[in-house]
Amino acid sequence: HVTVASNPGYAYVQLWANVVDTLIWFVFSALIVGGIGISLLRLIVSPLKAMEVQAIAISNREFIAIDALPRTRDLRSIVKAMNKMSHKVAAMFGELHDLAAGLRESSLLDPITELANRKHFINTLTERVNSSEEFHFGVLAFVQVNNLKEFNELVGREFADRLLKRVADTLREFEERYPESMAAHISGADFALLVGDISVDDARELAAKLSNELMLIYGDGVLNTPDFCHIGLAYYDASQSWSELMSAADMAL
Repeated sequence: HVTVASNPGYAYVQLWANVVDTLIWFVFSALIVGGIGISLLRLIVSPLKAMEVQAIAISNREFIAIDALPRTRDLRSIVKAMNKMSHKVAAMFGELHDLAAGLRESSLLDPITELANRKHFINTLTERVNSSEEFHFGVLAFVQVNNLKEFNELVGREFADRLLKRVADTLREFEERYPESMAAHISGADFALLVGDISVDDARELAAKLSNELMLIYGDGVLNTPDFCHIGLAYYDASQSWSELMSAADMAL
């Protein structure tokens, strides 16, 4: 007589082995799926990082564009909008910069002669006089066009402006010849030429050359009299204020 009895322990062992194998495969599959999901998520949200970098750059006035457009339709639309905004803001800042530069230049220059105006000239003269280490000595020349008002009424404003421009061109040539110099149109008939680091003898020579150059305007037939302007010179020796120097040049006219 044979009796067969089952041992549940083997079933438990086999069941546990199946559970462990299933768990291992589950964990392995979860890791693979999770890795793929994370990679896909990073791929999807990577444009957001690029947009963050772009936004920070725009706030620092660096107008960059994102070249690699995302495949996701919604993100692609946002990136295109950001690029368009970056280009527009860059153009706007460029226009504002040009406008500010133009306004700054117009505030420093005389509109007719395009020389430095009175305010700019006095500010520069004051700075140089107050900087004795940089401006040791020099000369201030005033050029005054005689009877400009009567000349304007006689021949018209356009012709009078042409005369002022001719005088300005002459002073501009001297400004280019002397490194430490500045020419200005300080009022309707009055011009100034400031030259630094020049001796008294060289200043006298400069005055003679300036007088001869201005006489060429009469020689060109623009005027009917050679006595159309006067030159006054004041030498700076680091002992005068800017107002005293200008008064001395004005008295020398």
